[in-house]
Amino acid sequence: MDFLKKHGEKVLFILLLAGLVASVLLAMNAKSNLQSGVNRSPNGGAVEMTMDLETLQGYIAHLSGESTRMDIITNAFTPSVRVVCMNPDDNTLISPDAKICPYCGWEQKDRTNELDTDQDGIPDYKELAWGMNPNDPNDVLLDQDNDGFNTLTEYQAGFDPMDPNSHLPLIDFVRLGEVVESSIEFDLRGIAKLGDKHTMQLHWKYPNEERGHTEYIKEGARFGRNQEFIFESYTPKRTLKNGKYVDESKGLIRMGGRQLEIYREGSGSKGKITESTATLMLVQGPEWEQEVKVNDTIELDKKSYIIVDINRQTVVLKSDVADTDSPESIKIQKPTPEELDALKPVEPEMNPNFIEEGMPLDMQGIF
Repeated sequence: MDFLKKHGEKVLFILLLAGLVASVLLAMNAKSNLQSGVNRSPNGGAVEMTMDLETLQGYIAHLSGESTRMDIITNAFTPSVRVVCMNPDDNTLISPDAKICPYCGWEQKDRTNELDTDQDGIPDYKELAWGMNPNDPNDVLLDQDNDGFNTLTEYQAGFDPMDPNSHLPLIDFVRLGEVVESSIEFDLRGIAKLGDKHTMQLHWKYPNEERGHTEYIKEGARFGRNQEFIFESYTPKRTLKNGKYVDESKGLIRMGGRQLEIYREGSGSKGKITESTATLMLVQGPEWEQEVKVNDTIELDKKSYIIVDINRQTVVLKSDVADTDSPESIKIQKPTPEELDALKPVEPEMNPNFIEEGMPLDMQGIF
């Protein structure tokens, strides 16, 4: 005890000095191990690694400032969505701000824009920019610009869910509804040739009309309420039968995909063409429905389409493009059962635990 009293300060100084020497030796050893790991890496000769106080403070801020999450590359918990690479020899982390890993030479990429917390198909940064909740997987089903398409559908198709003028082409969602057929009666009352073309005196009557229409129609001309008919051609023909010539001359009237051969003489001078009226509708997008006949025009997305033909299962239309002689035809079919189900309004489910104020006790489940 007397020795400690006399030499205590010297002993304490020696212990502190020994501790300092040991710290220096440990630091030098750690640096030697780290540098040897760098030298063994493919790019080790080009990089010098040091672990200074600034880097250490950067890690402390990095680890304490963000919640950890599972890294999809390293299968380990890391403090961000960036890849954190480690030296396999001593598990030393590279700097969180490093762009190139000094151990393997791999470029570290920022994956912040890939983060989708609620896994609804839209990354968080997009949801935040659009005023959505990145923790709510159901808000992607909302139609925020009221164009008839939900946010997820528009985003996945590459359109802007916040712009009502930016959406999928409506023509892709047109379907055929009800088809009503009615017959138009024709009566060829005379024919004459003027110049190099024939002209026929024709009477026709729409359903529910009393008197009908009588006009002189020149070969190749269109006629009718919607210019839906065309007097396509006239073929003069006389055939010798039983020693007598029989007039078998006939005209051809066409409406879309339907046609009528009408003769100059005999019972064949009368005939009918069935006219169809179709209801077109959209199975996605805004509410839209329109009745059409052959040669009618519909407009969608500021584009016009002409109805070419109608039958019970299909409506054929073409884009009304002035600079195209024969635009590609589009076939409109009936909706699938799945599309019809999607058109039905969704009935809200009642929460069994919900009790409205003033509700009778028997409706509250209390007896």
